[in-house]
Order: sequence, then C-alpha cells, then structure tokens
Amino acid sequence: PPALSTAHADPDATPVLDEVPVVPTIKDKAARKKLVAKHGLSLQWVEAKPKGAINIWDDGGYLRIEGEQREPATGNFVTVNGWITRVEAKQFKMRGRIVTRTHHLADGKECAREGDFTFLIKGGRKFWRLQEMANDCAGGGVVDYVDITIAPVK
Repeated sequence: PPALSTAHADPDATPVLDEVPVVPTIKDKAARKKLVAKHGLSLQWVEAKPKGAINIWDDGGYLRIEGEQREPATGNFVTVNGWITRVEAKQFKMRGRIVTRTHHLADGKECAREGDFTFLIKGGRKFWRLQEMANDCAGGGVVDYVDITIAPVK
C-alpha cells in the first residue's frame, strides 16, 4: 500500500483514519510480541476504575490500535485509534487519532489530535507514555499523560 501522507491543517485533507495504513517497521520482534495484546489505557484526568482498555492486534500484516477509558460521572474520556507504524525495544509509533475530554479543561470540549504519535517506556516504568503531551485545546502549560500498561489485561 502507499505510504501515509503527512497530516496538515488542510480542511480538505483526508482524515488520518481514512488513509491507507502502512506495514509497520519492526526493529524488535520481542517488543512486537509484547505489544500485540489487550492493555490498560489511562489519562490522568480520568479517575474511572478499572482503567480503560486498548487492543493492539495484527490485521493482515498491519498493527491496529484501538481503545478508550471513560468516566461516566464526569464525561471525561480518552480514545485512541489508528495503526502502529514502528516498533522498537522501548517505544512504538502510531499514526491515528487521539481524543480527550476533561470537564475542567477547554470548557469541557473534546480535544482531537490526528497524526503521528510516539509512546515510550522511560527507565523502569511499566507503561508506554504518549510523548506528544501538550494539550493545545486547553491553553498553554497543560499536558495529558496518556499511558498504556505494558502488562496485558484480560
């Protein structure tokens, strides 16, 4: 399939989830094996217990990623949807869409981001954390910690 185009602010551009996915670059086979599973998903603003869930699966050679965490009492949530484009020992890259909603930020409006994202394990942490943390919808200085647990969940 053709490579994904770079996301831009063009209102006539194809939404990233409608683009043709790319076959992921696998730099670490053990990391890929660890990644393909159901994991916990969390955003620090969402206090729902248990955590949300995110599934990563092989879809005909493409690696799909999709999940959410929701807190019914406040309406706060995070959703992640897309394709994994690269897998390394302590990080993976995805192309897709991340939407957050927090009742006390950005007047409670949804904040949608599309494009390329990196999730990274730092030090001895037991999760991959989104590296593009800035929540531009909420004004300066606000960050979203979107975490995916390493250990699979049932």
